[in-house]
Amino acid sequence: MLAKNSFRTQKYQDLQRENKIMKNKLSAKKQLARSGDAKKDLEIRRLQELQRQSRKNVKKEQEISQRARTKLKSVEEQLTKFTEMHAKTVKKLEEVSKRGAKQLRSLQLKVKKQVDSLQKARSKVKEQENIIAAMVAKLPADVEPEPASQTPARKTRLIEIKRDKEELMVQELK
Repeated sequence: MLAKNSFRTQKYQDLQRENKIMKNKLSAKKQLARSGDAKKDLEIRRLQELQRQSRKNVKKEQEISQRARTKLKSVEEQLTKFTEMHAKTVKKLEEVSKRGAKQLRSLQLKVKKQVDSLQKARSKVKEQENIIAAMVAKLPADVEPEPASQTPARKTRLIEIKRDKEELMVQELK
């Protein structure tokens, strides 16, 4: 855009030089016309017409360069607005990503704690299974352990589950 403007200003300067040359020629022709030469009179008229045309061209170039300047200003304003909006958007995205990273870290810690607690629980269950297996191995061969459904702890647990179900049903009905 700036190159175009510099080209126009160069053209404007060229037109101004041409205009001065034409003025000089015109003044010279006017002096010759005073001497009464008709041929020179025609040349003066032609030069005057060229001078009018060059003035029109200069005015047009000035208008074009003025429009180009206003367009350039509006484009620059739009560009600054866009860069400001872009900077704000980038800042917001950075904040969101920081919050997301913090949340991700906290979730990772929670998951790690849960995995650790599950591993501890598994190891305790394996220890208890090993203890039970050792106790079963120590039992005499003719003694059979009671089925799991017949042990007193199992029976009390089944009774507790039934009571809990009944209480939930009563609460739902209310």
